[in-house]
Amino acid sequence: MKYFHELTAEEILNLNHCGITWAELSELHPQPAWCQYPGALDGLMGCWSLIMNREKINEDFCQNCELYVSVIA
Repeated sequence: MKYFHELTAEEILNLNHCGITWAELSELHPQPAWCQYPGALDGLMGCWSLIMNREKINEDFCQNCELYVSVIA
């Protein structure tokens, strides 16, 4: 399983062509473990940073967010 922010542009395009919903997407490719944003992948009501800047998202990028929770691996 890949987290949403780990998907390639090609994988996103393929999902779009399949007509996947945001709910289905979040089941298959959830938000990062450190993200406590409720419904971060709920389209326009979700986390815009995660949805629009997917390629830039990593734990360091999100550390200043009030909904960030440190995850020790």
